[in-house]
Amino acid sequence: MLNIQTLARLQQHIFEYSPHAILVVSKDEIIELANEGACDFFAFAKAELIGLKLITLFSEKYVSLEGDKPIWIRKKDGSQALVKIKTQIIDPKDAAKKIIYITDTTESMIQKWALNGHRKDLLNTESDGKIGSWYWIFATDERYWSDEFYRICGLPPGDKRLNAETAMSFIHSEDQKRAISMVTKTIEEHIPYNIEKRIVRPNGDTRYVLARGNVDYNEQGKPFRLSGTMLDVTDLKTEQILALESTRKYQTLINNLNGIVYSCQNNLEYSTNYINEGCFNITGYTHEDFMKGTIHYGDIIMEEDRDYVWKKIQEALSLKKHFDLNYRIKCKNGNIKFVREIGCGVFDNIDSVTLLEGFITDVTEQISNQKELQENRDKNAALLYALPDMMFVQDNKGTFLEFHAPKKTKLLVPRNEIIGKNMKDILPPDVHTLITEAQKKILNKKELEVVTYSLNQNGQTAFYEARIVPMHENKILTIIRNITKEKEIEQELIKRKGQLKIYAQGLELEVQKRTEELVSTVEKLVTSNLNLEDQINETQKAEKIAFTNRFLSSAIAKNFPNGFIIVFNANYEIVLKEGAMIHDLRLDKVIYEGMRIDDIRIFSKEEKIVLKEQVSQTIHGGHLSSEIKYDKKYFAVNTSPLLDNEGVVSSALFVYHNITVQKKIERASKAALLKEKELNELKSRFISMASHEFRTPLSAIQTSAILIAKQNEVGKEEKRIKYVNQIKNNVKNLVVILNDFLSLSKLEEGKVVAHREVFDLINYSKNIIKEISISKKIGQEIIFSSAVDNLSINLDPKLLRHILINLVSNAIKYSPENSKIIVQIKETEKTVSLSIQDEGMGIPEVEQKNVFERFFRAKNAQNIEGTGLGLNIVKQYVALMEGTVEFKSQANKGTTFLVKWSKPTTK
Repeated sequence: MLNIQTLARLQQHIFEYSPHAILVVSKDEIIELANEGACDFFAFAKAELIGLKLITLFSEKYVSLEGDKPIWIRKKDGSQALVKIKTQIIDPKDAAKKIIYITDTTESMIQKWALNGHRKDLLNTESDGKIGSWYWIFATDERYWSDEFYRICGLPPGDKRLNAETAMSFIHSEDQKRAISMVTKTIEEHIPYNIEKRIVRPNGDTRYVLARGNVDYNEQGKPFRLSGTMLDVTDLKTEQILALESTRKYQTLINNLNGIVYSCQNNLEYSTNYINEGCFNITGYTHEDFMKGTIHYGDIIMEEDRDYVWKKIQEALSLKKHFDLNYRIKCKNGNIKFVREIGCGVFDNIDSVTLLEGFITDVTEQISNQKELQENRDKNAALLYALPDMMFVQDNKGTFLEFHAPKKTKLLVPRNEIIGKNMKDILPPDVHTLITEAQKKILNKKELEVVTYSLNQNGQTAFYEARIVPMHENKILTIIRNITKEKEIEQELIKRKGQLKIYAQGLELEVQKRTEELVSTVEKLVTSNLNLEDQINETQKAEKIAFTNRFLSSAIAKNFPNGFIIVFNANYEIVLKEGAMIHDLRLDKVIYEGMRIDDIRIFSKEEKIVLKEQVSQTIHGGHLSSEIKYDKKYFAVNTSPLLDNEGVVSSALFVYHNITVQKKIERASKAALLKEKELNELKSRFISMASHEFRTPLSAIQTSAILIAKQNEVGKEEKRIKYVNQIKNNVKNLVVILNDFLSLSKLEEGKVVAHREVFDLINYSKNIIKEISISKKIGQEIIFSSAVDNLSINLDPKLLRHILINLVSNAIKYSPENSKIIVQIKETEKTVSLSIQDEGMGIPEVEQKNVFERFFRAKNAQNIEGTGLGLNIVKQYVALMEGTVEFKSQANKGTTFLVKWSKPTTK
């Protein structure tokens, strides 16, 4: 009795070596197994048959045709055959899985039909299989073509267009010579012929056919008849072409995948059986490098990861599972990359691993992004931990989804009860209403809303500021900060502003009192102030004119001299467009009647939404006003509903008025108001400075005059001269101040012009320094330095005198006794420079940016006389002569001013 193993092997041998073609199919009619007989019969390799659907082999559904009637099948080479089939269920529990036995009956059926004269059945068989038959008797030149032969040629049976003279013309011109040669060879060598060729039908269609034939010979060995068949294989040929194209595209896709597709031996080297061309993009090694064994994939795995990779693969193979692992490789250029490999083993019939197959991708960037994402998460967590604010995420109904609050923050409910609760269950009603209204606004406008409110906590009022921000999916982020301290500071600031106002009013009275003492001295300054007031009045008049012009422009625009109109219906379609500016702005090229708002390409998505909302509101009776900007022009937009013949609002009128000119006038008016504000500020600063700077020398003059009157006796001449000199010095100081005011006034009026002349800068500077030297302090020394004795320069000597006197006088004024002041003139190929360096108090770094502003006095120089105008005038004089002035200064270490002029270029 045979044991189970022997019986299994016997069944396997019967299956493999049976003369019948045997297929095992699944319930989805997919071929799962095929024996050698099936492979030979269908002319497919076993690997090609397995996985195919039966429909690709059988012309008709085989289940319905099981029995005595034969059916046609397709072979790989395009030929067809008549077969009988028999099916058998493998397992009664699984009726869908079957064995199909196939028997070739082509020759026996044709012989049977020929012998029995069943021409009708034969014709039906030919038609089913698209096989046409023919013969040619040489002696009588008699020819016969079957009905199906006519159909293959695109003719009805018996059509006279197919005859002995025209038969060759139905063969494609490129195939005729080969067909004649094949028939000749068949006659000469007594062998059947088999040829694929093309038939051209009368309507121009081309059909692919497989022609077979043979020659019959008489007893003398002479050929007397040629007969054969012609099978239409056009459909199969088309499928083959599509299959080849699909295979080519599949291979192209594989080669262009952003990864490595491989098949290799199960060893540490990954000895390659197949690898796609995508390997180059990841490793830098080519397809040929791996296939020829120049490099093995296992060699480029990082040594530290190699044992781990091998161990994980072997564990997966032992469990017959896929492996999925990450590791590092070293590319040809030396770069280290992270890769992910997904694969599996290929097992033989005794469960031994024959191959490894899989896919390898570059995940370097992904891992880098994951690290960066984790770092960002850590940073965000740290930032949240450090923030003093409370943050809540809610849905559009006010339910809390997420929250963050510092541990010390006092919440209205316990922390573990916030998530899932609604605002109305936590917040006081008035605060809930306030925040809910703000949330509705941001859900509509998608813009930030800021809300402030107060809460009574433990008998004290706390103030809060809530910043509400829209998020995706109609979620809302609310950031809440305790601003109680800010409110307290704000209230204290209001209180101090009140005190400051009272102090300023008192100071103003004091200034007014002191100003009365200066009326005779500052007559020119009063005149200047009057001029300023005239300028302010003119500015106000210009503003009124500007606003008047704006209203006049709007009135004119209503008659459309400078605008256009558009009418929209309820479907947001343009019903009418009129106005000269439509052509001026070339809008007639992009908008036209019948166009919908969504189709106007010059509008953004957001602008289309706003425009449609305006149309809807207007059609519902609204009158809207707004402004838009297009093509660098501003338009005022007014809308009005329009009634149809029945008195029903059917459309919306949009009137666009060009207000570009009015916009420019508004900007000019704002600039004039800003200028007026600056002038008022300068006036206040001037009055404050003048009251101080004039009061001191006038007081000294008054005191000296009183003392002179008391020292009128003989022998007191020396004291009188001393007091007279004091009067002279103070008058001189007043003259300097008035000169500064006069220079500033002339500069403002544009009356100062540089009158250039050529002179020697060296001698000119020495003379001015000598003149200034009388005002030096005790022990001060002015050192003049120049590399040349003469230096001609083309400047305005008067303006240069003012510059030099101001800078050297400042150096004397702000430097201590027994210090040095260095005046240096230098010349280069392109420039002439003048520098004044002192060892004085210097300018604090935080105030250096304001040095050249009018009336500016540094804090460390408040007790030293000065108007704060000198350096401002110096800078303007230097600029008038196309020069530059800059400085370097350090507190308590001195200051250096550097003035430069470019030499004129010689032509």
